Amino acid sequence: MRMNIKTWISENKTAAILGACFLGGFSALGWLTWSAWGEFDATKAEYDGKLAQFAKFAGQKPFPNKANLKKTDDALNQSRSDLDSLQKQLEQYRIPPFGDLEKTKPQEQPQSFQDALRKEVTRIKAMSTSAGSTLPPSFYLGMEEYENKLPQPEEAIPLARQLTVLDRLATTLVSQKGIIVSEFSRFRPDSGVKKDPATLKKPGATPVAGKKSDSDEPYETIGITRMTFRCSQTALREIVNTLSSGPYFQVIDSIQIQNSSTEPPRREAPAQTSAQPSTQITEPSATNEPVIQRLPIVVGRETLTVTIKVRALDFPKQNSPAGASK
Repeated sequence: MRMNIKTWISENKTAAILGACFLGGFSALGWLTWSAWGEFDATKAEYDGKLAQFAKFAGQKPFPNKANLKKTDDALNQSRSDLDSLQKQLEQYRIPPFGDLEKTKPQEQPQSFQDALRKEVTRIKAMSTSAGSTLPPSFYLGMEEYENKLPQPEEAIPLARQLTVLDRLATTLVSQKGIIVSEFSRFRPDSGVKKDPATLKKPGATPVAGKKSDSDEPYETIGITRMTFRCSQTALREIVNTLSSGPYFQVIDSIQIQNSSTEPPRREAPAQTSAQPSTQITEPSATNEPVIQRLPIVVGRETLTVTIKVRALDFPKQNSPAGASK
């Protein structure tokens, strides 16, 4: 006779409840055992990996060793050699005082500087006239204050070095035919630079240990020149190329260019007159006679208004870092 489960559970409620609890607990215990075994496998795999890594590091020779130290010394020596080579190359861009003014007696240097400045201004103005270029009415190479006043004796040599750069810049400008110069200004190296009051040197102040002073810089700013002029695109290209290939180290701080034509070229440009240069093409006509058509030039004729600021740098001789203690 078959047993009725429902009847048995109703007659043995206590045994049924205990059996259900046993099955539930056994299932939960099995799930926990399976989870713990999975975590054990992951932990054991991580442990084996760390152990293998430790064994690998334990078998190596720790740094530093003679081979690594030699590589470090070789790299430092190469860096010192490259730095010495770069310093020697930069020293070739040194800016000498104009007209060998350093060879003049110190008491005669202010007057010699003013004479040289007046002579160069006259020369550049004459060069401008012959080249058809235009200079500002008050043009004096950016040194208007020394037209009727002598500089201080200690200022003569620094001003003469600035004059060397200013003279080359002005000569580069006026050598371009038809250029119109509206500004040629000189700024002192520290002009427009705001310094932190905490870093200003006070009388009797002790230098901060480990802090680099301005004199530790490997270069010196001789002067800053701002020029505004109007020229053709070809002239601007030649001016920039001259600045980059000159005997002195000059950096373009900023440049602003404004095209005289603010409108883009039209796709349908009018035909050019015979006086205007153009590209020609020849096509056969109905009578087999060549007909010349003109291709109008739609770009390249504009003039440019340029404002450029140039910084002149000098690289004085310094103690070679190769002689430093190792």
